[in-house]
Amino acid sequence: MKKRSSQIFYAILSIAFILMMGAGHLSAQVPSLLEYDGYMTGNITGNRTIGVRLYNTSTNGTILYSEIVGTVKVTQGQFYFQYGQNGTAGNSTTSIAPTLTGSQQWLALTVNGTEQTPRERLVAVPYALKAKQSEDAQKTDADLRQVVDAVGKVVVAFGGNASNLVSNPTATIATMEKTAKNVLELQKVFRVIGLTGNLAFGNSSTTRQLVISNTGFYPLVVSGITYPSGFSGAWSGTIAPGATQSVGVTFTPSALQSYSGNIVVASDASCGVGTIAVSAQGARSVGLAGNLSFGNNTVSVASQLTLTITNTGTMNLVVSGITYPSGFSGAWSGTIAAGALQNVTVTFTPTALQAYSGNITVNSNAAGGPVALAVSGVGEVPPSANMVTVTGGTLPQGSGLAGQVVAAFRIGKYEVTWGEWKSVRDWAVANNKGYDLAGVGGTYPEGAADNFPVINVSWYDVVKWSNARSEKEGLTPVYQVSGATYKTGKVAPTLNASANGYRLPSEKEWEWAARGGVSSQGYYYSGSNMVIEVAWTFENSSGGSKAVGTKAANELGIYDMSGNVWEWCYTSSRRFRGGGWFHSVDYAGVAGRDVLSVPDDRFNYIGFRLARSSGN
Repeated sequence: MKKRSSQIFYAILSIAFILMMGAGHLSAQVPSLLEYDGYMTGNITGNRTIGVRLYNTSTNGTILYSEIVGTVKVTQGQFYFQYGQNGTAGNSTTSIAPTLTGSQQWLALTVNGTEQTPRERLVAVPYALKAKQSEDAQKTDADLRQVVDAVGKVVVAFGGNASNLVSNPTATIATMEKTAKNVLELQKVFRVIGLTGNLAFGNSSTTRQLVISNTGFYPLVVSGITYPSGFSGAWSGTIAPGATQSVGVTFTPSALQSYSGNIVVASDASCGVGTIAVSAQGARSVGLAGNLSFGNNTVSVASQLTLTITNTGTMNLVVSGITYPSGFSGAWSGTIAAGALQNVTVTFTPTALQAYSGNITVNSNAAGGPVALAVSGVGEVPPSANMVTVTGGTLPQGSGLAGQVVAAFRIGKYEVTWGEWKSVRDWAVANNKGYDLAGVGGTYPEGAADNFPVINVSWYDVVKWSNARSEKEGLTPVYQVSGATYKTGKVAPTLNASANGYRLPSEKEWEWAARGGVSSQGYYYSGSNMVIEVAWTFENSSGGSKAVGTKAANELGIYDMSGNVWEWCYTSSRRFRGGGWFHSVDYAGVAGRDVLSVPDDRFNYIGFRLARSSGN
């Protein structure tokens, strides 16, 4: 149950009297009928039996006055009645007129016999200013001006005009009395509308929110909303006192121009502001996104990534086509709505061992014309079936490198063969790649088949050959001198840590793989405690190396890490590991180490195997 404006309005005036004159001046018996304007929530229409009770407290307490008003008509929640002549004192049957004083009293209504809560506090005679006897309680015209001034401040606070209140207070009171009789007019004073929202769209097409607020005391009825050209939305209905309603405002431009104006909310409010400015710009713009760095891809094998085209403007974007650099492809054309996006599949299919790069260009009707996004990839040979991925770990006690941590990497199943060496060396020489490898390398015994390990190669030779193989297969060479690929001379190169090409294993990588990595069984030799099963050494080699992979593999499927030929590692001391056909079994254990201090020496019992960093 909500009290209507006449009850509230005169309560405000009465409060002003009490502040100025004190409650004692308002103590009086009301000589005429009292009026009550009310509102029932739920938009109720029909007849209700209404009663009035006055209490001395907000809850429980004593009934001071009781009256059954009778049948009251309710129309869309609104109702009105008079009371004050047919009541009784408390629960007695004695008829009295209600006596209202400035002390605290509480009014409760009964509807169909049920008392409504909460009770309404009365701090003075509700119609003190309306009753004829109210003038007797006013001492001077100056006092009245103070009262009206106080009321005026309330009116102004709700958006009204109080400019004439103080200049002619007596006439103002008469006007208020007349207005109070017109319930619908008075209700409007307490229906106050407010509009808020960030409606400066700029170039964005995102729907924004208009917030309509009812800061008055009565329901606010919004009958419709009008929008300037380019903007739209729809809502009508009732907003409860103190509540808000959000309305979506959409910007849909039809031309590349600026749009602005006012949104007007039509309602039954008489106070507040019912308009709000809105602005936007019609625009077509496009954004491209996506990680289109394909990295290394096997030649003739397709891989795919996603290009995202976003319409960042406020109008439909028409994409007429997309162009791609060599090696890349895709197809899409069509319309993208404002604020929407379109994913396009980009395919990379390298046809050669080389790097591919360029820009993907999207052609559209966007302002500024075509836009582009970089794309790149590298064609490489299929990942070697002759390499094993080794999971990282920590070298155990008993190793000269105990406790050192090894990251995951890849290592060759076999020692590099004479056939592999010749293929890369001869390619580099024939194509003038600048490597000083002509005539380098051989086998022992001389004239052995291509599947024997290459020997007579120095540490410098194998590092440069590793770069040549990387270049041949479209990979980035690992070893550099002064920032350039190491190809000639006898100098200690540096490693390009981001390169994806071939390299020598570090000493700790070599030993971790020889021991079997995380699958290690703790063997003395690589793959067994019986050297005859896994190694060619002086004792069984008959004076020369053997074809790779003819003994048993270790736990990781790697061959000849004990025996056959010693293997170069990448260390500052150019260490080589694993033993070989020229030396006894004493050198073939996985923990055995030797050092060659002259990295440009070539021996018929030293070869190598390749490694690559994890993921390459």
